[in-house]
Amino acid sequence: MVSSNIVGYSKLTIPANGYTLVANPFVEVGSGETIAINDMFAEDATVGTAGSSASNADTLLTWDGTGYVTYYLRADASNGNHWRKSGERKATTDSVPEGDGAFYHGIGAEVATLTVSGEVRTEDLPVTILPGYNLLGNPFPTELSFSTFVVEGATAGSSASNADTILTWDGTGYVTYYLRADASNGNHWRKSGERKATTDTIAPYAGFFYHSLAESGSLSVTIPAPVAVAAAGE
Repeated sequence: MVSSNIVGYSKLTIPANGYTLVANPFVEVGSGETIAINDMFAEDATVGTAGSSASNADTLLTWDGTGYVTYYLRADASNGNHWRKSGERKATTDSVPEGDGAFYHGIGAEVATLTVSGEVRTEDLPVTILPGYNLLGNPFPTELSFSTFVVEGATAGSSASNADTILTWDGTGYVTYYLRADASNGNHWRKSGERKATTDTIAPYAGFFYHSLAESGSLSVTIPAPVAVAAAGE
């Protein structure tokens, strides 16, 4: 049997002098490996704002569990612009793992559109959620239901102050959802200030924070793949 996976591209809109919360949308064509930052944002070498440090260039902020790790678009006339981790002197070989998210900060005066290409993942993606803040991402080209994150061991409560929360980004700030405890109808996600289970979704390739109130252990979540593998012949 042979399989034919889907190869495509995604347009990412970077606001003028603003932040957008993104996810890694593809794997490397052929190998299925995670795409490196310098390959994921290859087009940004010419579209984005490059500089000599994180203070005067576009930046990418990943999360290590306790704080941000900063990469910046390094201007290099000799070797070509490329992404570097702050404090290092060479192009980074790091990547944004599938299921993780990152903040992209574009400092340009105009809106920029980046094209990211690769192979669409065709298998479910297991994700581990640790105590505290986790910067996650929707790695598929379809909307992701909040119900994916109603899992055993998650903390449900009566408000965002005593429950696990998911924080999405609307371009200027966070939108908060909390896991509502409901013995009659089942625990579900609600947007803060609303009285019913949310029908909102997490957009394709969007990043988001999951804040787990657990003091120890972890949650296991599987993000279902919406893309079927096309198989033909032997």
